[in-house]
Amino acid sequence: MTVLRRFIPPFIDGESNELETNGSIFSTRQRGSANTPIQVGVVKLDYVKQMNKSLKFEAGIKGTYTRSSGLSKIESLVDDQWVSSPRTSNNSDLREGIGAAYSSFYLQINPSTNLVAGARYEYSDTRMDAEKEENKIDRRFGKLFPSVFVSKKLNDKSELQLSYTKRISRPSYNDLASFITYNDPIAVFTGNPSLRPVITNNVKIGYNYQGYSFSVLLSRDDYPISRFQAAANPAGDLLYIAPQNVRYQNNLTFQTNLPWKVNNWWSMNAGFVGGWRQFKLAHTKEQLEKTYFAYSVYGSQTFLFLKNFSLEISGWYNSLQYDGSKKVGGFGTLNAGIKKELASNKGSIQLSVSDLFRSMNIHTYFGYLTEEAFSLRSHLSYNTESRRTRIIKLTYAKSFGNTKIRGQKQRGIGSKDERDRVRKE
Repeated sequence: MTVLRRFIPPFIDGESNELETNGSIFSTRQRGSANTPIQVGVVKLDYVKQMNKSLKFEAGIKGTYTRSSGLSKIESLVDDQWVSSPRTSNNSDLREGIGAAYSSFYLQINPSTNLVAGARYEYSDTRMDAEKEENKIDRRFGKLFPSVFVSKKLNDKSELQLSYTKRISRPSYNDLASFITYNDPIAVFTGNPSLRPVITNNVKIGYNYQGYSFSVLLSRDDYPISRFQAAANPAGDLLYIAPQNVRYQNNLTFQTNLPWKVNNWWSMNAGFVGGWRQFKLAHTKEQLEKTYFAYSVYGSQTFLFLKNFSLEISGWYNSLQYDGSKKVGGFGTLNAGIKKELASNKGSIQLSVSDLFRSMNIHTYFGYLTEEAFSLRSHLSYNTESRRTRIIKLTYAKSFGNTKIRGQKQRGIGSKDERDRVRKE
């Protein structure tokens, strides 16, 4: 259960003088509250059968029931009384049932070739009762999700892989919740109960050679979710900042990871993920289609010294990209750390510095790609913690117990998917 009550400070000008709101839908003083309990029940049954030494069969069924009720509002102080308005309040009750049946075969065709093939069928029933008509939902959805994976060892040093998968990614419970949080005199943060699940089709071909990996991925996302999008409320007098479904996104992606060992004391690793993106907006006035190239690069250098000391320098950079109708400028960081491995398996001590050049400044632009609600045009600059102050960490680490057993226990948790739908930030 999430319960939040927040008092919002008065509006002030550039000289810190309190302002009247001059006809705003808010008064000069507000407070907000939200109560969003989320209840989830899961039933799961799996079956595994080793048919012979080269064939294994797995199957299972799973049922999930979720109920989430939300009551949130922003109240204004009017004549010494706290009052709320229908435009700044929500009261909703979400119920969702999901049933799934799945099976897969693991087949070793010959000593160098493996095949994994499976399918999963899901059926969901989602209903939302709400005070506001635009938040009411009565949606049923059923679909089959096949997958196939083939790997072929070409020789002792190289392997070729080919796969096709179709999967569903459901929105987080937080994004579905119809909460309201104050942002400014004409805008609120809120969830979007009308979000659709994301359906993704992936075709991937990969090649591995002595630790070097190369792959090409062709994918299509139907209704991918972009957070913090700008949209007008049905009455046209309030700006909603909420997650929205993009109509589609097509991706052609190249990936590579290149490890090098220069000598016994110097090793490095470099990687690249990038390609062409094409998406179409659905929530803006102009349902714009955009094609662009984006990439991420990363790398590390590790130096080993005497007496079990090592120095590592690592960094990464993301190029300019788009998130829905938002444009996000390129940004990156460089980190460094020195580590000491203690004798007799007593663990390790590491001293590290994050963001050496304090470069983690993220620029976000609204209204630069297409016209936003209320003709919004803004540039936001976000300084992360490492940008504002130097972060130095001293860490001691040591492994206890049998990590193999712990990993097996984690794989047996049937509610992991549902817990992952509750965002922690």
